[in-house]
Amino acid sequence: MEMNMETDGSLAAEETALAAPSDLHLRVPYYCEENIWRLAYRKKHECPGDRFWVVFISNSIKNIPMFEQKASSDPSTSVCWDYHVILLTVRSEELGGAVLVFDIDSNLPYPCPLSGYIQRSFPYEWPLPFSPLFRVVEADLYLQHFSSDRMHMYNQEKGTWNAAPPDYSPIQSGQASSASNLEHYLNFVDRPTFTEIDANAFGTILTKQQFVEAAFTR
Repeated sequence: MEMNMETDGSLAAEETALAAPSDLHLRVPYYCEENIWRLAYRKKHECPGDRFWVVFISNSIKNIPMFEQKASSDPSTSVCWDYHVILLTVRSEELGGAVLVFDIDSNLPYPCPLSGYIQRSFPYEWPLPFSPLFRVVEADLYLQHFSSDRMHMYNQEKGTWNAAPPDYSPIQSGQASSASNLEHYLNFVDRPTFTEIDANAFGTILTKQQFVEAAFTR
């Protein structure tokens, strides 16, 4: 079967990140890892002195029920994602120092305080392996290292996309060692036992309690 994998590719992800009329216009359904890459790029240009973190949410079985997601037609029901990606920052002390979540796939306030986001997105306590885990990555490192050829969304047998890809060129970061390293961010099986956020290319995996209690600082 002939593979039709072409996208427009006339613009780079960086260009679209800055040209979008608002953060919410960055949303391409089912490409949250790229949405958040562009959102992080945009925020780093808008607020160059602020710290941001990219957070992958998943678990070892790649099944996380999340509430308040736009993909659900009923706000009272959950959507089961294999993974989801959000962006975090910390407000200045003058503005209260709150940790804020940017999730352009959520129906919650934008941005949303971390505590409220966790309570409403994950209102139930599930035992492992069903409970969510959080891979926290410094946004600067994510911008430098993330690459995706989008093949995880391409059905080889049918020769079609599982969801229409973005119309800009695939993100190929200069420091990545391969055309796609998304699988490294999604590896929640080999979970290291870190107790604090480790600033490396693929970040640190935290439980929900560790994530809420983490000392995010400016």
